[in-house]
Amino acid sequence: MTLTDWIQAISMVILVVVTSIYVWRTHAISKATKEQADATKEQFLGEARPYLLLRLKDSAVQWNNIEPDKHYPKEFQIIIHNAGKGPAIRLYAAQWHQYKSHFVSENKGYLLSGKEWGTTIGRFTKLIDEKEG
Repeated sequence: MTLTDWIQAISMVILVVVTSIYVWRTHAISKATKEQADATKEQFLGEARPYLLLRLKDSAVQWNNIEPDKHYPKEFQIIIHNAGKGPAIRLYAAQWHQYKSHFVSENKGYLLSGKEWGTTIGRFTKLIDEKEG
């Protein structure tokens, strides 16, 4: 082997080592970038979530053990306020019955941030079964 052959062989080995180091570092940078993107996505989703506040308007309602001479309200109004930064999607008010599934009285496709939605639920109101409607 001549001197130029040795120089070429050593140069090729150095080039392979440098390329291997470059591939290893690029992989590490790519992995760190993906982790950072995932963390940023989680942070964004956490900030963009809706935060719903629920309150009963006027008076509370007691429907169990209603006495005939007492005048309890037959319905009540729920006010839902979105205090979060993101919209609430597929929002509905429901009443639960112990022998049946949930019943949906009203449906709202979405509730934007900072907005309110009011709905009335009554004890004797015919509600739509969510499976039917």
